Amino acid sequence: MQFKTMTAVALTLAIGAGNFVQADTAKPAYGSWGLDTATMDKKVKPGDDFFRYMEGRWLDTATIADDRTFNGVDITIDDTLKARLRTIVDSAAQPRADRTPAEQKIGDFYASFMDEAGVQAKGIEPVKADLGAIDGLKSNADLPALLGRLAVDGVTTPIEGYVDIDAKNPDRYLFRFYQSGLSFNDREYYLKDTPEFKALRATFKAHVEKILKLAGFADAAVEADRVLKFETQIAQSHWPLEKARDDELTYNLWRRSDLDAKAPGFAWAAVLAAAKLDKEKEFLVSQPDTLTATAKMVATGSLDDWKAYLRYHAIIAYAAYMSKPFEDEEFAFYNTVVRGQKKQQDRWKRGIDLVDGTIGEALGQVYVAKFFPASAKTDMQHLVANFKAALSALVDKAAWMSASTKKEAQAKLNAFGAKLGYPDKWKDYSALTVVRNDLAGNVRRATEWTWNYEVHKLGGPIDKTEWGMTPQTNNAYYSSQRNEICFPAGILLPPYYDPPADLASNYGEIGATIGHEMSHGFDDQGRKSDSRGMMRDWWTKEDAARYTTEAKKLVAQYSTYSPVPGLNLNGQQTLGENIADLAGLVIAYEAYHRALGGKDAPVIDGMTGDQRFFLSYAQSWKTKYRPERLRDLAVSNVHSPAEFRVNGVVRNVDAWYTAFNVKPGDKLYLPPEQRARPW
Repeated sequence: MQFKTMTAVALTLAIGAGNFVQADTAKPAYGSWGLDTATMDKKVKPGDDFFRYMEGRWLDTATIADDRTFNGVDITIDDTLKARLRTIVDSAAQPRADRTPAEQKIGDFYASFMDEAGVQAKGIEPVKADLGAIDGLKSNADLPALLGRLAVDGVTTPIEGYVDIDAKNPDRYLFRFYQSGLSFNDREYYLKDTPEFKALRATFKAHVEKILKLAGFADAAVEADRVLKFETQIAQSHWPLEKARDDELTYNLWRRSDLDAKAPGFAWAAVLAAAKLDKEKEFLVSQPDTLTATAKMVATGSLDDWKAYLRYHAIIAYAAYMSKPFEDEEFAFYNTVVRGQKKQQDRWKRGIDLVDGTIGEALGQVYVAKFFPASAKTDMQHLVANFKAALSALVDKAAWMSASTKKEAQAKLNAFGAKLGYPDKWKDYSALTVVRNDLAGNVRRATEWTWNYEVHKLGGPIDKTEWGMTPQTNNAYYSSQRNEICFPAGILLPPYYDPPADLASNYGEIGATIGHEMSHGFDDQGRKSDSRGMMRDWWTKEDAARYTTEAKKLVAQYSTYSPVPGLNLNGQQTLGENIADLAGLVIAYEAYHRALGGKDAPVIDGMTGDQRFFLSYAQSWKTKYRPERLRDLAVSNVHSPAEFRVNGVVRNVDAWYTAFNVKPGDKLYLPPEQRARPW
């Protein structure tokens, strides 16, 4: 997954050559050909810091709005999307008699969030039933049934999971258990023994105390201490992120009887029945020893600790949809302390996010009808076909890859699916009840609807039409079990995708994103599945060893990068995304030159085509973060921060050295033998 953006207007391609046919009348959104040269700092040598060379003047002057944790390209695109979606929800929120069922749900859900007075009047009421059930626990034997119910309600617990495609039998769904139960994004927040992380834990404890005091618990300080210690115990059993992202290690097929045998002392029948999973005979378990440790905590842990922990999570799950004191405290910790956001976004923006996150395809269906013509979907299909041809050529040219592995790679590439723009079949929300004056109830019902929708898939055929993102999402993904990429309409906006812009600009921006997602099928994890999406080793040992050698170069390089003082990236944790960034740029470069049809690119504004291509790639990562957001990314994310998604990538691409005359002595220079070449 790459976290990028675009809009489709009128990109046309000649499929044979892969050339853009650009409109003569339209103007690019940025500059004369697609690049905002005003952001550049030409006092910086490209070979010393390519990110600052492209964005230095902007980085020195740009401010981050108080309601944001970063500024940059994605904020520009988010603002565009929000403005468009606002026209939809504002219209749908008008209680007209002629509203469609989808408009009723969109409008009334949004209106329930905007009804601040109604939300304020309900106080703690939205979670009273949950708190009553927790207070009613008589012994640890009562915990499993409650944990199953809370999972359906969207409350965080250590026993959680989701419906997944079986990677070794991709024609069926299974329920997958995975490690969960923490308030911070990752175990490292609990385990790092530095003053900064100790202070964060102390602030968390104070936050829990405030939440519990608001809920009327007199011994809130004692309860808060229990919560922190309890979550620390959970964290100690969690796998580190670099291990938890390993597809082979996290594939563990357990029979129903294995749950009792391998995670004993826990009434599995009760939790499965409450979670509507009692008919399942097999499960996937991502972190077996974590599940075993969690089951032991359920069976033998202090019931008072469990009660304190569950009370906090029952409240915080709905705090953003409750009265203002709860909402403000939830924001103050999770957004301000952890990520650096100084104030809430406007309520209408948060209301759109809520509708998008709960009934997103209903909203997306209207968005597509208004803002994304069917022709744009066809145009993207042509562009993806050109990139498949470019990647196919790179596979053929890969000197390190044996003939047998190349054959399998080509078969996988040929079988690639591409979901572009919007789904061909939309989700049916008719079973979901949305009430105009019941915000927390709407959230709870939507959460249960989603759970039921997912569980209903178990035992049935794979729905090949289903999307993992809404069409208005500014993002993209690759699915290894489905062997497909997905590019929603929301990522098709300038500057990532701007039809009137120069060919080099579009290939350097949206092109690198397309290449990124395609390459995930061949990164350190994606290469473990074949053309059907089945997990199996189809590489020769020699090919795998050579590939791993190149990957290790990236691990070493990225582990030296420090986004904030005293905190380096974990190169193994970010390896898959770093490989995809590098491979995506290489694929896009190949596709760009194929699109030129053997001709030299024109020189524009004194820049060659290759220079414009690489500068456009750097522009696509134009981002400035708050320090807290950088820290959170470094600790809990598999993506590197934007600076390193530019500098860490280009220094491994030979063509970049030629384009900008990068020489030994330049800070980003790497000798040829030290450059990573996974493709």
